[in-house]
Amino acid sequence: MLSLPSVLAPFIAALLVAPPAVAPPSREPATAATTRAPARLQRGYLRAEGLPRAELVDALALRVPHLAFEPFEAAAGALVGDGAAFVELRAVSSAPGGPAEAFMLTIVVSDGRAFDRQVQAGADDRENVRLLASTIANLLLAIEAGSVQADRGDVPLPTPPTTPTTVVEQGCQCECPAAPACPVAPPEERVTPAPTPPRIELGPSLGLLSITGLGKPAAADRFAGFGASVGVHARLRRGAFVGVAVRTAGRGEPAGNRIVRQRVALGGGYELRREGWALEASLWGTVEPWWLVGAPIEPAPRPQWGLVARLAPSFHRAHLSGGRVGLSVGPVLELGASAELGPRGASIGLVTVSDGETVRSRLRVGGLELSTGLAATLWFELPRAQE
Repeated sequence: MLSLPSVLAPFIAALLVAPPAVAPPSREPATAATTRAPARLQRGYLRAEGLPRAELVDALALRVPHLAFEPFEAAAGALVGDGAAFVELRAVSSAPGGPAEAFMLTIVVSDGRAFDRQVQAGADDRENVRLLASTIANLLLAIEAGSVQADRGDVPLPTPPTTPTTVVEQGCQCECPAAPACPVAPPEERVTPAPTPPRIELGPSLGLLSITGLGKPAAADRFAGFGASVGVHARLRRGAFVGVAVRTAGRGEPAGNRIVRQRVALGGGYELRREGWALEASLWGTVEPWWLVGAPIEPAPRPQWGLVARLAPSFHRAHLSGGRVGLSVGPVLELGASAELGPRGASIGLVTVSDGETVRSRLRVGGLELSTGLAATLWFELPRAQE
């Protein structure tokens, strides 16, 4: 009969001579430059070479509205912290001083990751702005989502110095006959901030129009007059505006009598701009004195008070000749309602012109009217003071 020690002896000997088990190799930890959890960017700093910066900022505001882009110099002396993105564009040309053939795009986020791209240049500045704004927006959204790998890591943030620095030689032992006692290096030059886009545009406008009467009184002539208007708009950068306009219009009849209308309007609204076009929608309050030339009116006419809704699509061209001037030209459509406020309530001005017992025309002023025409606005950018 076998004993327990004799049975276990071969197994003990095998354990003693067996080689030690090799542990599986451990994976290298992923570095911060290649893997990063999604994080929302809070602010952006932009430096663009060879591009209209104001148009590029407006195009980016449409694509990444949660980021407000400031010049690189705005980061000087500020605590950058997390959630910042530095966007830099450099034009590339094969000939010195020649047109840009491509743009080098570099985005550095506040955690030290850098993303490099090259974008081929378009036919003109407008196309370059559209292409670069789309590329920047797509890359920023991919960075926020954590779906793109950085090209470089541990990159220093490209912020300028906060204050000029003065370098003083240390350990100067020379005997200087006059002050200063030791030679001092000249202060470094501070970078001049790039011009900030304007906040307000002023737009004097000129328009030609025709007025058609709608609805009551049914016996009145439908054609109510034609004329011209002048005005000025003050538009904020985001699109809201206020304005004032003066319109002179009227119509005559074969006997020589004619109605003259002088309308003053005050209102405001919003103008939406996209690449090459604009759409204005606004509401105006109006007061319109009027009178008849060639014959007396009894009783004397009272001014017409009313409201006008205005819609004006237009072709828009910004930065004409590279300056701070823009132009909008397009049709105008106005739907207005006005009436005379007197002791008997609201009424519409109506002048009946007759030859004996024959009525030749009934000239109307007020009521429901539709005005159509053409308008042109010249926009002037007002630069704001540097902060």
